[in-house]
Amino acid sequence: GLGTLTAGIAHEMNNPLYSIMGFTEAILDETDRDKIKSYAQKVLDRSRHMANVILNMSGYARTSDQDVDKDVDINERLDAALEIALLATYSDDIVLEKHYGNLPKIQARPEEIQQVFLNIIRNGVQAMEGKGTLTIHSFQDNGDIVVSIRDTGPGIAEEHLTKIFDPFFTTKEQGS
Repeated sequence: GLGTLTAGIAHEMNNPLYSIMGFTEAILDETDRDKIKSYAQKVLDRSRHMANVILNMSGYARTSDQDVDKDVDINERLDAALEIALLATYSDDIVLEKHYGNLPKIQARPEEIQQVFLNIIRNGVQAMEGKGTLTIHSFQDNGDIVVSIRDTGPGIAEEHLTKIFDPFFTTKEQGS
């Protein structure tokens, strides 16, 4: 149980940390001031998210403006997650197909929604090992908002299907 919890904490910390590292590397190579400013803002946003994760894990979380539900544009959160997930791939061999519908905003915590998308997209990108097609659809169906994320990776092994919704379940090696 402790190993599973530790792996989960590492996963929650590594996601924003890797995006911070990716955007920082992009800043070092960038000469366009507007892009540098944009990347720096993303570093700050991900750092704040990481600080919130740490506070929540330590049990000292306090309600703040970032802890309340807000109007969230699902398509914007998908694009933000894609930007972070694809920044770390260093591969031009991933074909991205986006098919976004016209969706109403929902009430949610934007960082949490984005984190869910980021985890799923990053897993798909990693499964494709740098090449393949990532297809994302968003649409409305009978009043529900539906997001479909599909990759051309090998898929989930049958013996793991019953565990995919277990908290902190992974088949990756420690540190991956």
